Amino acid sequence: MNAIDELKARFLFNNCTNENAIKQYLKESKKLTVYAGFDATAKSLHIGNLTALMMLRIFQRHGHKVIALIGGATTKIGDPSGKDSMRKMLSDEEIVQNKNYIKQSILTFLPSATIVDNNDWFEDIGYIDILRDIGSIFSINKMLTMDSVKMRLDRQQNLSFLEFNYIILQSYDFWHLYKNYGCNVQIGGSDQWGNIVFGVDLIGKKELQSQVFGITSPLITRSDGKKMGKSETGAIWLNSEMLSDFDYFQYFRNITDQDVKKMLLIFTDIATEEVEKICNQSQNINDLKIVLAFEATKICRGIEAAENAKNQAENIFVKNVLDAENAIKITGDISILDLLVNLKATPSKGEARKLIANNGVKIDNITIIESAMIINGKPERYFKISVGKKKHFTIFIN
Repeated sequence: MNAIDELKARFLFNNCTNENAIKQYLKESKKLTVYAGFDATAKSLHIGNLTALMMLRIFQRHGHKVIALIGGATTKIGDPSGKDSMRKMLSDEEIVQNKNYIKQSILTFLPSATIVDNNDWFEDIGYIDILRDIGSIFSINKMLTMDSVKMRLDRQQNLSFLEFNYIILQSYDFWHLYKNYGCNVQIGGSDQWGNIVFGVDLIGKKELQSQVFGITSPLITRSDGKKMGKSETGAIWLNSEMLSDFDYFQYFRNITDQDVKKMLLIFTDIATEEVEKICNQSQNINDLKIVLAFEATKICRGIEAAENAKNQAENIFVKNVLDAENAIKITGDISILDLLVNLKATPSKGEARKLIANNGVKIDNITIIESAMIINGKPERYFKISVGKKKHFTIFIN
């Protein structure tokens, strides 16, 4: 099995600019240099970026070189792909801070990867130089047919000239990495197909006898058709500063039964034949979910964090033991509505009232029926609050 075969076996292959050629390239035992780009739009990557990281891990396992590009420059522009409106403009200080956090995410998954920042080359390139060297090659007619552009225009949603330039910069990235690092493969999600194809075309026009490829992964969806990566409280962040180890573990632990095998293939390093074996042999789907959650958390947060999260979940859900060490401390009286909002268990007091009205909130397994309830903050004590079937918190009143 080569890298392309494994991508397909793990539901991580959607399209390739020249699949026959890259298969021949691999057949001749040639090594690839593969890159994926990550813009610094937040203090952490999220599960939507995880497919690209897992794809790079696969290429690395097969002996190929991998490059992770942090978009210090392209973050200032904003990729319009899959977006209905322009991204929020970030300050230079915010971008620098985000880049440091994202580098942390990348190194966790790819400790031996080469990490580059496209701001290192774009800050020294003049606008006229870009127009002459690159802009003259790009066809506006063709750019207008791209899905990311066409969808905005069809909906009569504004597409700024700033965003329209993003494809040129991403294509330049690929060309720069080709010239300076020998990079010959760019990967990304299916929404990046147009951008990647333009990069392949640019290198083909600027370099003689070049052989470069673009590969995309499919949009990862659940069995109900919804996009992977969102929970009831928001994005699933890769960095622990943005999402606790326990919540990361629980996200995968709560995957629907129908999705477990697929997610084991996509989000863990377990060999494909081993996934097949354990799925066929397992008598309990919950055992497989625990394997999925543990292995996914181990890759992202480390084995100690995975073991702690697993133990915490077992204590809460199996042994019904409160996790006093990780308890959330509160001081003074607090309403049940304020507590739910402060815990980010619900986005608003209105949603908290609805949950209580639908018998969705319990304290120490006793259903709360009064939304005006005030929790007494005087006695020193621990208690468990459960929101729905999947959110559980240990509270310590100090």
